[in-house]
Amino acid sequence: MMKLLFCLLLLVGCGSETKTVYGDPPTGEKPPGGGDDGGDLEAKFAKIKPTVTASCLTSGCHAKGAIVDLRTAEKFAASNSKARVSNGSMPPPQSGPGKAFTAAKKTAILSFFELGGF
Repeated sequence: MMKLLFCLLLLVGCGSETKTVYGDPPTGEKPPGGGDDGGDLEAKFAKIKPTVTASCLTSGCHAKGAIVDLRTAEKFAASNSKARVSNGSMPPPQSGPGKAFTAAKKTAILSFFELGGF
């Protein structure tokens, strides 16, 4: 009789457990930490890569072999680019004509960091 009572209590207790389900959060909700887990970092970087290529990945700035390499999404995200674009020190005025960011390009680049949760 005690075994039966124990089994019933065990079954009732297990049936009311709250289970944590991992995966996508419900529509409209952000995951813990507030970052955006939707989409791929490379896909987000692809949206701004033409601007980064034209204004940053040039000789004397961040071209191949430069001290700070911005050619991939991971490297761009890990750099101090967010702060420098935000404060206007990147690209620097001496980098040449046509390399300065328009307001729209600056917003797009800063959005990359916000969307990626950086």
